[in-house]
Amino acid sequence: MNNSWSLLINELAGHSEQMGQLHPQLIKLIYTKQWFKLYLLPDWGGVKIEFPATLRLLKTIAQAESSTRWVVPLCSGASWFAGFWDTNQVRRVFLRPDTCITGSDALSETAIQTGTGYIVNGFWKHGTGALHATHFTASCLLKNPDGSPVYSQSGQELVRSFLSTKEEVKLVPTWATVAMTATGSHGFEVNHLAVMPERSFVINEALKRETNVANCPFLQLSETTLAVNFSGMATHFFDLLHHHFFVQKGIDRFARRQAAWFHQEYTQQNSEFNTCQQAFYQIVDESWQEQGQQNYLSEQTSRQVSQVSIQLAHTFRRVIDQLFPYCGSRSARS
Repeated sequence: MNNSWSLLINELAGHSEQMGQLHPQLIKLIYTKQWFKLYLLPDWGGVKIEFPATLRLLKTIAQAESSTRWVVPLCSGASWFAGFWDTNQVRRVFLRPDTCITGSDALSETAIQTGTGYIVNGFWKHGTGALHATHFTASCLLKNPDGSPVYSQSGQELVRSFLSTKEEVKLVPTWATVAMTATGSHGFEVNHLAVMPERSFVINEALKRETNVANCPFLQLSETTLAVNFSGMATHFFDLLHHHFFVQKGIDRFARRQAAWFHQEYTQQNSEFNTCQQAFYQIVDESWQEQGQQNYLSEQTSRQVSQVSIQLAHTFRRVIDQLFPYCGSRSARS
């Protein structure tokens, strides 16, 4: 990522936290770079970028600052849903510069199936970036007018997702945290909202149009996106650690033997993390090549993508757990 972007994100992080939402200059940057449309092709208002490059970009954003790194991937990921929508619906939603979609996949609410569409009712506790959203998506269990479940041919309760505009939902202030305050991940609710069929879709159905992630399954799409988030956070942690101990000479407070032990531990954990990260990107790149060759992801490759994503997330947690205690109480307060 361009260093000026990273500096801007870092510079405005504190202001964003105080505001409880991303600073207007950050939102302007996101609109300009179309980071909320990373999974959508240019013909539909998106950008020209392949999925492996998107993951590397998201990792670098995550390395810069926590709230931005959470809002961008989750809201941009929703642009992938356009692959399941009709053409007119895609144009209505995305051919505007400020489109931002958030939502929830929590299956706690219902939609009544009617002869002309659906009646949606419900409350969803968190929607990342809700204060910036122009649209909201929510997943619901389908019900018949008498309240009984709607079942598939295999006997499972049917689930559909629904798209609403910000004017159709009521924001509910639910986001009260000690960190990532600027994500503004408040709740939202709808009451007896009539939704036409074109604003309803099923995740992982056959795509109606090409996206920037080809035919990557939703599970692997989510796992890799979260993995690079953790990867960016870990890289930022190592940057802070290096600055604290080796630039500001924090290591000087250790006795010689302690300093040698820490240096060995730091080097080992950094090496293990980088090795895991390289393995992750290798599998991701290979999976992208496979999709380009056969237009789908094999079960074996899907499992490999899941495995390296989970391994990267676990490694992120382990190396931080291992190294953070060396930082002492001063770092805990910073």
